[in-house]
Amino acid sequence: MPIETHIDSALTRVEREQTHFDAERRAYERFQSGVASLSPQPATATSTSQSAAGETLSVAGGSQHDAVTTDADRVRELFTETVRPHSVADLDTEEPLLETIREELGDSLAFVLAPETDTDITPQVQNAICSKSQERLRELTAMSSALDRETESLQAAARDCQSVTGWVEDHNETSLLGLGFSELQRRHEQLSAHRERCEERLLARQETIHSTTSRDAQVGLEHRSLLMLLYQEFPVSYPILSTVTRLDALLADCQRSVRDHLTQRV
Repeated sequence: MPIETHIDSALTRVEREQTHFDAERRAYERFQSGVASLSPQPATATSTSQSAAGETLSVAGGSQHDAVTTDADRVRELFTETVRPHSVADLDTEEPLLETIREELGDSLAFVLAPETDTDITPQVQNAICSKSQERLRELTAMSSALDRETESLQAAARDCQSVTGWVEDHNETSLLGLGFSELQRRHEQLSAHRERCEERLLARQETIHSTTSRDAQVGLEHRSLLMLLYQEFPVSYPILSTVTRLDALLADCQRSVRDHLTQRV
């Protein structure tokens, strides 16, 4: 009797998500580094320089926004080149840049970075952007660690299932009618041992499900929430529990058959 397993599909799904979050983390690192490399002027100095630039361009018949590249422009460009592609990768429709900035950095920074706000980056705003980026990096790192934990749990369950199902397939080739009483006893004990292994795997999985992944004591990610995100489109919400429970049920059926033969031999 073949065992339906979703563990391999789950491993593929987790690997894909790990790749996505690792890429997004690197993008935020580049974004933060780019913002940190700017040399913004204090608010008063910024206002003075913008005013002087505006007067010069006015005499020349030009437009300040057309001719001057501000730090705010550079931040928007950095965000577009680094973070934005990963933030909108799963969207079916085009999302305005400022909406993406609002989703990633919050309302206040989105307002400051809006072109129509007509302000430039100050050291305080620079620090706020770097601080928010660092917060997102901690969240992404916590997610990556949780995905690592999920991968380890899935791989351990896959090894157990492959070992047990391999044993069942090998021993199903021998008819119970051809086994003696002591051999049947031995078969029953082996099945019990495999069922205990399944029970241990179920308990370990429950412990993982109820765990929380923390980073720097600042970000806590409940593993159950991660599973809801990962497997919301799966036919089962808990691929390991579903697979191991089915395997245990198969072992129980085999054990009952062995007991029936043992009873007939008494």
